[in-house]
Amino acid sequence: MKFQLIDIENWRRKPYFDHYYDQVRCTYSMTAIVDITQLLTELRSKGIKLYPALIHMIQR
Repeated sequence: MKFQLIDIENWRRKPYFDHYYDQVRCTYSMTAIVDITQLLTELRSKGIKLYPALIHMIQR
């Protein structure tokens, strides 16, 4: 994939970009109940901390 730099000052969509970048809080969030009992048991048996394991699983 080849990327092309955008000259924001001369970009025809600059007003829209500025509006969403500066004035609209664009985020997504999701909440779900997940049973991690087995995961915790496995991690504890191996001496692995939860947070680093979650970061690893998320990035995978």
